[in-house]
Amino acid sequence: GFIFLFSLVFRPVHRDSTFTTIQYFNPTKFVKRVILKDGTKISLRQGARVAVISDFDRDSLRKVVLSGEAFFEVAKDPNKAFLVVNSGDFDVRVLGTAFNLACTAQQTRLVLNHGKVQVKHGDQHSVISPGQQVDYDPRQKQFSVVAIDTSAASNWKSDFLSFNEVPLSQIVDDLNNLYPAYNLELIYSFQTKSFTGYLPASDLEKSLK
Repeated sequence: GFIFLFSLVFRPVHRDSTFTTIQYFNPTKFVKRVILKDGTKISLRQGARVAVISDFDRDSLRKVVLSGEAFFEVAKDPNKAFLVVNSGDFDVRVLGTAFNLACTAQQTRLVLNHGKVQVKHGDQHSVISPGQQVDYDPRQKQFSVVAIDTSAASNWKSDFLSFNEVPLSQIVDDLNNLYPAYNLELIYSFQTKSFTGYLPASDLEKSLK
């Protein structure tokens, strides 16, 4: 359950008293944007949490932990790699790039917009290029890399709800997650229809129209 995931991702970090782990959390239905000390920009999706677990000034690596989904625009620093660790099925290592990363109990998925990243699971490594999506297949025990539309994967950070050949029932479920107080219901005859497009996630009236 969630409690187990939380304890796994945010286990205590034992460091000297001069550094305190910095955490950012987005409890809202909208996108929260934060800028880290090194200039790295992070867009946090609803329910996402990121923790900075290293001192960017003193340590040789810039380390963060992610729970949920976020879009990273990592500030370039060739002397200090940026790592997303202990966050899902694999760790992510970059020097300066932009990527979308989702770390949930069901799946860890990365989509690379530009630059290059290295993902690591145990002794396995894979280098991802722009326009590719990677996840880890536990059954095959290997990375799965496919080409993908990067703009569709990260449209949520512009407050868009994107979908590609998605049943209308799933779109309504997504709107209900954004607006739980309205409890939208779907007319049965439309449930099998699938749609592709975008909806303004921050404007329910426009989405319904």
